[in-house]
Amino acid sequence: MKSSGFVWLRIDKNKNSAILKPGTRIVTCLELNEIKAKRNPGEFDYQDYSKKKNIGYQLTLENNKFFSSQPDRIGLVAKALNYRDYLSLLLNKLKFDAMETSLLEALLLGRKTDLKKEMASVYRKAGAMHLLAISGLHVGILLFFIRTLFMPLRRWQVGKGLMKIVPFFSLWVFAFITGLSPSVLRAVIMFSFISIALNFNRFHHLNPILFIAFFISLLWKPSYLFDPGFQLSYLAVLSIVNLGPRIRNLWRPKNKIILYLWNLTVVSIAAQIGVLPLILYYFHEFSGLFLFSSLLLIPLLGIILGFGYLLLVMLQFDFVPEFYIQIFSFIIGLMNRIVFFLSRFEVFIVEKVFFSKALLTISIISIIVLFFYRTKEASKVVIALLVNVTLFATTVLIESVIKESGSSFIVFQEFNKSLIIKRSGKWVSLIRKAEQEPGLDRLMENYQRGFIGLKIEKEECDQNLIELSGQRIMIVDSNVFLTDFGFDPDIIILLNSPKINLERFLQEVDPRLIVADGSNYNFLKKRWLKSAEEKQIPFYDTAIKGAFEINLGT
Repeated sequence: MKSSGFVWLRIDKNKNSAILKPGTRIVTCLELNEIKAKRNPGEFDYQDYSKKKNIGYQLTLENNKFFSSQPDRIGLVAKALNYRDYLSLLLNKLKFDAMETSLLEALLLGRKTDLKKEMASVYRKAGAMHLLAISGLHVGILLFFIRTLFMPLRRWQVGKGLMKIVPFFSLWVFAFITGLSPSVLRAVIMFSFISIALNFNRFHHLNPILFIAFFISLLWKPSYLFDPGFQLSYLAVLSIVNLGPRIRNLWRPKNKIILYLWNLTVVSIAAQIGVLPLILYYFHEFSGLFLFSSLLLIPLLGIILGFGYLLLVMLQFDFVPEFYIQIFSFIIGLMNRIVFFLSRFEVFIVEKVFFSKALLTISIISIIVLFFYRTKEASKVVIALLVNVTLFATTVLIESVIKESGSSFIVFQEFNKSLIIKRSGKWVSLIRKAEQEPGLDRLMENYQRGFIGLKIEKEECDQNLIELSGQRIMIVDSNVFLTDFGFDPDIIILLNSPKINLERFLQEVDPRLIVADGSNYNFLKKRWLKSAEEKQIPFYDTAIKGAFEINLGT
């Protein structure tokens, strides 16, 4: 049966892995694997994310189990990606260090495969993570740079025509050299319409222009509507267009330098107001350093983009002066030093923020109300905002009460590790948790985001018998050899591959359910499953079904 569609292609990254160029045709008999749903509470739902991109399966290529060939003709996107890889190869031949090269690849080409996690973490803490992902900010800076560069041409009639064509054409050249990635395409479509509006002096009527760009993007690919990057880009620009002028009118400094800094501040504040609800909803954290990073880093980013794309042009002619590389390296180093300095002030980073869909909806409505603010209608706007603030506070209170009124018992899923918690309201007791395990800390952080002020009360890591609402739970791990507790447990939880003959043990007890987490060996779980099936006892493997949870009610 013939079928078509999109899959995630995974290739093990090692020295023996095959290097596949974009556009390569692959023939394999390997089976497609379904994308698994999230396995733990609060975890990122990769399956849902893939569905919104119309991707239903994933394929892991193994060496010597597939054939590859280059077709006679490849698509435009594949050509763009191959050209981007070519430019990346040229950049790697220059005398930049590895960190500078990886940063240039991210900023100029949108290629972040070589960017180290430590560097990304530093930029995140400094509130500058958006600089590393090519988006509307980069495209906007590029459009401003090109229009400024060609501004003198407006003196001539031919120059006026070039002013209308060159910026538009340059944006699409930029999209091509960055691999025609979806995030760049969305931004280029939006700023292409903005460029047209600027050519016809329609900057003050950008809302309908942005709506047309928004509509065309969705007409081309409806799944963009669910993409966080798409939502963030349009909300940021809409906020700059609608809130920026109102904030700017609050103060009009006469000094040109102060005026420039004030305008940059206005843009940063307006954009942040627009995207803040989405940032809290998707990422559950907020950096209070955004204003400082914008004032210090965005001008440097503009210089780096200007120097960088001129560098890419010079690379085509194999002519890059040594002094140019030294100056460019100094500018990149200066930006990194500023980022490292700002990242030290972790006190300004707010993490594990609870932000539900209801709070997101109310916040977006409040921002839309601000968009329609008019001086003569100030009283109506104030009333609308007060209503929204009241709804917001009431929603927080209601959700807090609902969350804190329940209790639960959870066995998390993590490979080769165990984490079991018991929650009563906003207090969490750790039943099992290995010391200093980063993976387990991540699970707890994800779980805490779903609550307001969830706290770890105490650790009870030596418990093997737990009674919850009349249900008796027995935990059997590698340190427990005695299984005769003098009663029949309702639930048995197996951890850390205990040395137990489950078939013999089930002759003594009659549980309603057996649970095995990710810390157990697979061959043991298969043996236990067989023993459970013989006794007609349900067997719950967290590696297959995800975290095991018992909701105990109020």
